[in-house]
Amino acid sequence: MNRFAIFNPVPAETRPELLAPATLTALQHLPGALVFEIDPAHSDTQTLCQVYDMPLDIMANAVLAMGKREGQSRYACCMTLANRRGDMNGLVRRKLDVRKASFAPMDYAVQTSGMEYGAGRGAWDNGDYYTALAQAFVEVGNQTVSVKAGKFLSPLGLDSAISSDRFFYSVSDSFVAMPTTQSGIIGTWNVGKKLSVYGGWTNGVSVDGIDDDDMVYGSDLFFDTSDNNAFLGGFSYQLSDRIGLRYGALIGKDETFNNGDYVLLSDSTYFDRDYFMQSVIVDVKLGKKWDYAFEWSLRNEKNDAEYNGDPDLYYWGSYGINQQLIYKYSDKLSFGGRVEWSHAYFSNHFDDPVETYSANYDKYSFVLGANWSPIKRLTIRPEIRYDWFDEDSDFDTHVFSDKQGNEWYDDQFSGGISAYLKF
Repeated sequence: MNRFAIFNPVPAETRPELLAPATLTALQHLPGALVFEIDPAHSDTQTLCQVYDMPLDIMANAVLAMGKREGQSRYACCMTLANRRGDMNGLVRRKLDVRKASFAPMDYAVQTSGMEYGAGRGAWDNGDYYTALAQAFVEVGNQTVSVKAGKFLSPLGLDSAISSDRFFYSVSDSFVAMPTTQSGIIGTWNVGKKLSVYGGWTNGVSVDGIDDDDMVYGSDLFFDTSDNNAFLGGFSYQLSDRIGLRYGALIGKDETFNNGDYVLLSDSTYFDRDYFMQSVIVDVKLGKKWDYAFEWSLRNEKNDAEYNGDPDLYYWGSYGINQQLIYKYSDKLSFGGRVEWSHAYFSNHFDDPVETYSANYDKYSFVLGANWSPIKRLTIRPEIRYDWFDEDSDFDTHVFSDKQGNEWYDDQFSGGISAYLKF
């Protein structure tokens, strides 16, 4: 039975307006190819399958991958079945022969391919509602002991996922490396007035099913029901009236096996990831008007996969220092500065323990900003920022490429204004 019959497919040459020019040209070598038209609102693959009751294993996603080697950009279009996961920094990176592969910027991908960009996901467990809702949990307890279950803000890191809870509207690199939200169950014990400890289980660092490495690292963006488990724990201690100490750690393991349900790639037997993340934060009140915060963050990962019987072991991680200094000029106006250094590393072992590839790079960021509240509940935040990468850096550098993807930059100067209204 032809599962696509409900779409009334027709020969591709009869509906050229449905195809990108490059696709139409390629189909000249594939006689008998069929096309059909769908509602653009259902163009996301998972939404399409749900609306038309189609299995994921007969649908596919197309993404444009990019990377850089010796200053030259390289690109590839990757087709992956909807029930499988693309290994962007394993198989794709090796095929491109680059240090790091990532998704091409959306505007460049659309302009270059001539294809449309799929609509957003519609399902709760893999879509916008879950992402936009930062917290949704139940909590029981008293002033000494409490337990909460659901989705909640991660206690790791200095920057909050809630924009209005941050002084700067732009986020730090440690924010990118640390989980912003977690789903699970966690208990808190207020030992005394100065010490509080917490610990519990979460569903790990679940991210988008297409590529773990190019999303916000470790963010709980989509609910993941696969075999992911992690321990989340830490403490906060008030050393004195002016100094506070916070520590948090996430230790976990993610496993995905080729059981026909949800796997990495068609030629992948298994994918196994062990990770350790931690953050140490010191808050210091320097006076009535000055506040200082120091953060040390660390993330280490070991990724173990197998393709067609060949082992593929790679390590990657990052660590760095984030410092913020805030001066409260008045009840309506404050000034702040942030200085940050981060170091990232990556190494590949196609036949462990022989190392076949490695890379190290550093990034520095400098931010100046202000918070101004002209009226109650309204805060305006102007900001200027300078980012600089070392000569060999290429992590997240697609952000610094032009729209055509032909030029890469080691630094960037940016600025802007944001505002939020509390009600």
